[in-house]
Amino acid sequence: MKTQFSKEKWLKKKQQKYLVTFEVRKPDALELAEVYALIYPEKICCLRPDSLSYLINMANISALSRVLLVDNTRGFLAGVLMEKQVEHGIRLEFNTKAVKNTNEILFEFDAPSSFNKRIGTLNSKMLIAENATPALN
Repeated sequence: MKTQFSKEKWLKKKQQKYLVTFEVRKPDALELAEVYALIYPEKICCLRPDSLSYLINMANISALSRVLLVDNTRGFLAGVLMEKQVEHGIRLEFNTKAVKNTNEILFEFDAPSSFNKRIGTLNSKMLIAENATPALN
């Protein structure tokens, strides 16, 4: 028969060996880019984390920037702009096929609703009339 001390010692030893601990953190752009590049690269147009940082750097995006973004990454680049706290942005979506949720990745940034007001969204179908015919001169 085991004593109370030996039972506690045995339980502590097993907990250290088998208990899994993890930390829940708010995702940032780099972590989401790494995950999507490994699992679903087509959702973010095969944009790797290093090419994302190069893109943001070369575009010279800062907190006071006004940005026109042509996005086909289901809101990933718009989330990056929200993370950079861009003052004002307009996002254009050009979808060639029906996509159920074009903001799928944008919601994963878990940003407050005040950030969503900074970036407006236009769909290409709003800009191009389906029945429009070009004018002939």
